Amino acid sequence: TSALGGAASLRAVTFSVSELASSGAIMVSVAATAIILAMASNMIVKLVLIQRAGGTKIFLVCALLFSIILASSIAVLVFH
Repeated sequence: TSALGGAASLRAVTFSVSELASSGAIMVSVAATAIILAMASNMIVKLVLIQRAGGTKIFLVCALLFSIILASSIAVLVFH
């Protein structure tokens, strides 16, 4: 669900799972995983738009930067 929601709006998923985690309905690690999935989905949508509007060169630069952000987020989740 978070991957589908993240494609449209990362903010909505973040608020929803943060609320669930703060109320104790889900574990914080589950909330973090849901946010990372939503972020990845959101980045994929943005990369498609960037490739269509900006071309291959800007797409490759953004893909590299998005990959670094995503890898960092996953590393924090795994090693925290």
